[in-house]
Amino acid sequence: MKKWSEKRGGIRTEELPEGGTDSARQDSSLLSLTKKFLALQMQKPGVLNLNEAAELLGVPKRRLYDITNVLEGVDLIEKIGKNSIKWRDQSEFTNSVTYQKLNKENIELINEEIGLDKFIQSVSSSLKLAKEDPTDAFYSYSLLTDFRSLDNFKNKMLIAVKAPKDSSSSIEVVDPNETQKFEVIIKNENGGPLNSFVCPEDINENIEENLGRPGMVRCASTS
Repeated sequence: MKKWSEKRGGIRTEELPEGGTDSARQDSSLLSLTKKFLALQMQKPGVLNLNEAAELLGVPKRRLYDITNVLEGVDLIEKIGKNSIKWRDQSEFTNSVTYQKLNKENIELINEEIGLDKFIQSVSSSLKLAKEDPTDAFYSYSLLTDFRSLDNFKNKMLIAVKAPKDSSSSIEVVDPNETQKFEVIIKNENGGPLNSFVCPEDINENIEENLGRPGMVRCASTS
């Protein structure tokens, strides 16, 4: 088995010891091979024959196709004939339609991320102020009618979950395509009890007043 040490056509190779299986595995990885391929390309600027490259690197040519297909996909190289490639001129790449499109999308995503960060910071600050303000404590509740009045909750099952104060909970929705059923897993990170309420679509004052009483809503408790 060979690794890079003794020069062979500009690439270093040497015999691996029998116990070097971990190193050999890493040496044959796609990432390691990509680095060696790029190093070879830098040593041989211009057109590079993949048959020669495969022989110098000591790998099947199909392994190099995994690398060249990706590089070609991002317009870094172009194929010359069937078995040769060459690097694109950098100025040609930066002026290409693909580069301009990707650069525009990248700028839009960065601006979107900045906007989301500002929004999250604003909401977090508002929640903190509302939680700490004693005048807001009296109004720290929501009615079922408040939720049912929202268009997003109309004609849909609505489940309210009550967790212990000052605790955190996690909600996991299982992919229905895998289980063929809708399943929600709720866990309290502090090990406290959780109460869940299936909220009816027809809301009236009696239901609001008697929320949680037997017969008014289905209630399940878990910990």
